[in-house]
Amino acid sequence: MKTLLICGASGFIGKNILLKFSKKKKYKIFATYFKSKIEKIPNIKWIKVDLRNEQSVSKIIKNVDIVIQAAATTSGSKDIVNRPYIHVTDNALMNSIILRACHENKVEHFIFFSCTTMYLSTKKNLKEDHYDES
Repeated sequence: MKTLLICGASGFIGKNILLKFSKKKKYKIFATYFKSKIEKIPNIKWIKVDLRNEQSVSKIIKNVDIVIQAAATTSGSKDIVNRPYIHVTDNALMNSIILRACHENKVEHFIFFSCTTMYLSTKKNLKEDHYDES
């Protein structure tokens, strides 16, 4: 049985990946969250962790075979356009800490999506140039 760690499992991408893998019996699954609410899912062990903390990340990555990195500090497309710097430091730090811990712990596979820009929730249809509408 492979051990799978899904970072950012309470976010949109992470949650959908978590739901897909939770149906497979060949994985022991750990899922991280930080500020978001979590949903109880059978056979999932949730871990509250600040992925910007090196010691915390080192602890959760020990004895993990696969890491899916879907965690990010993000707030929406308007911020990306008007204040792109607000996410750079946290995300660069988080990703470098996770990658280093994966290397040091000889994680077999690391999967990374890289994009965190999302539109805010709205009932109306949006186009790419509607980043400041919600």
